Order: sequence, then C-alpha cells, then structure tokens
Amino acid sequence: MTAFIVDSPAYSYLTDTVSHTGYYNCRKCVTRGEYEDTNVAFNDFDAAIRTDEGFRRQDQEEHHRGRSPLEDLPEIDMVKNFPYD
Repeated sequence: MTAFIVDSPAYSYLTDTVSHTGYYNCRKCVTRGEYEDTNVAFNDFDAAIRTDEGFRRQDQEEHHRGRSPLEDLPEIDMVKNFPYD
C-alpha cells in the first residue's frame, strides 16, 4: 500500500482520530486549531511535525479517539501514507 487517498471524515474513521471539525485534527502536525467562523484553522506554522512513531504512541492524546487496526500493519506509516486529498 502506497497511500490512502481519503477525505477527512474517512481519515478519522480509518485512523480512529478526532473528526475534521476537532481542535486537534491536523494529520501532519501536533498543533491545536482555532475556530474561525465555521472552520478550524491551524495558524501555528512552527508546530512540531507528526511522526509515525508519535502517532502510534499517541503522543498527542487529543488527536486520538482509540487505536486503529491499521496500526497492526508495520508497513503502513500512519502519517505519510495518508496524504491530503
């Protein structure tokens, strides 16, 4: 598997992470979003990059709702194999 090309709701479902409307929903970094009108915006351009290892350890607890079965497959990078659609 090279990549999962999915929209934001499907990403949350497959990875068991918060939805695309949550404060901690960024797939690529570990920042907290802020609501602007009806959207969550990520304005911290110096935020730490999310890694596969950190994802699997659930370093940012607020990003996770549980544990994805995909984490049982070591060949899948839980960050790099989920590019934005």
